[in-house]
Amino acid sequence: MEELFEDLKANESIGTGDIYEQIDVHSSQITVEESLFFSAWLCLSPEIDSKTKAQSVNEVLETTELNSIMDSLVGIPGVSGLST
Repeated sequence: MEELFEDLKANESIGTGDIYEQIDVHSSQITVEESLFFSAWLCLSPEIDSKTKAQSVNEVLETTELNSIMDSLVGIPGVSGLST
């Protein structure tokens, strides 16, 4: 996990201190967990192995207490999924 934070520190100039803006577009037909995996693979350094990226996704799910809805579809605002 430490290498993930080192990667963020190395890119600190693109953020605003401890807060990083993330503007990913996600499909409405994928789950919360799949959405986090997508973001991890896009945003984390290619040098970070897949196992570590998966561990970080699981840690985010636990920390944000999203485990109970990780298999739910993201959905379309006002139409379906979590966005309704």
